Amino acid sequence: MAARSARLDEQSNNSSSLIFIHGSSSQKSQIFDEDQPVSSSSPRSESKFLLAGTSTPEQQNNSSNPIPSSSSSGDLAHLYSSQTFTALELDNLRLMRHYFTHAWHSMVSDTEGDIKDSHHNLWHEIIPGLAVTYPFLLHAILSVSAVHFALTTPADSTSDSTRASMANLAQHHLTLSLPLMRHELSTPIDSISIQPLFACAAFIAMYAFGHSQIPNTPLSADPLEQFSQAVTMLNGMAAIVHAGPSLLEDTPFKVAMLPTPSNPAAPLSPAVETYLTALQTVCVRMTWQEGSKEGEGYNFMIGILRYSFLLHREASGRQMTAVPFAVLLPEPVLSGVRNQQPFALCLVAGYAVVLHWLRRHLWIQGWGRRVMNAIWTKLMGTEWEGIITWPLQVVSSDSTEG
Repeated sequence: MAARSARLDEQSNNSSSLIFIHGSSSQKSQIFDEDQPVSSSSPRSESKFLLAGTSTPEQQNNSSNPIPSSSSSGDLAHLYSSQTFTALELDNLRLMRHYFTHAWHSMVSDTEGDIKDSHHNLWHEIIPGLAVTYPFLLHAILSVSAVHFALTTPADSTSDSTRASMANLAQHHLTLSLPLMRHELSTPIDSISIQPLFACAAFIAMYAFGHSQIPNTPLSADPLEQFSQAVTMLNGMAAIVHAGPSLLEDTPFKVAMLPTPSNPAAPLSPAVETYLTALQTVCVRMTWQEGSKEGEGYNFMIGILRYSFLLHREASGRQMTAVPFAVLLPEPVLSGVRNQQPFALCLVAGYAVVLHWLRRHLWIQGWGRRVMNAIWTKLMGTEWEGIITWPLQVVSSDSTEG
């Protein structure tokens, strides 16, 4: 139980290393006041006070300046003044409006027909309804809405400073969401809690892929370091992903679950099979430290990579195909990714292919090519070059499938 929330602890405590923030501490965003207090004492309290970010009903009742009962013109002028709402309240209202009018569409961009109606009900009705009870989900929605605004608003209709402030606002809400989500994960996941947790995990995945693609966002000098930060964030969702299939089977969330490949042993294209065989051969020949689980972890992830290729083929390029690989990375392999070990990078090269095939989706777009180019720069001219030749060829093309 403690293990599944430990990764979220790391994400929350090291948010500055996971999330890129615009501006300096002396130049706060005009979009929100990052010192504005947010009531988060209860992870299941009514979320309307989190939206306000000011006070609880009790604090309002004890205020030294209660709302006047008189209807004099002076009182009305006070009530209707610009000070009625704080800047953060107005920003959150704008973000929620943006979610309902624009952002939610990106959640269903890969669905059609009757299933699209089910997704509409899920993302536009059910999930926002759950956010009223679960503040960690509300903050996740606001965070993703801010990222979506920054990614989709035309450059000629918004300033760079506004876009940068939206990136900051997205980070602000994510850092509020993570500790509340961690609190929820401190108790056993059941058929009730899995629903807001699954929705929140989906939003965190969109944030992880989308935030760094905001125009003019300061990028890490090393795209591989940026990638390791994103997958570390996603890796903290493993407990939710493992619990999801059985607990969500009879809920409206079933439509959001990835299908199981009809034939897990089905052959893939010759190029994919050759690449996977090369990885397997190296994994067998590698000398792993006695007692470590590295070899076992890499062998498992080669299987997950095959699973991802099959999912892409059978799930018609759904954006959630990008999630399993990042979420299921065992610690020894995740450590290899962080340390940019050659064999780990050869494995990630295959994942870059999956991301490249999914590039039409807003949240993923340039990830595959950026990561693959960095891997090629790192391994070009070494003994590992032959393994990654095929992934490089794919991401250098306009291919959408293998």
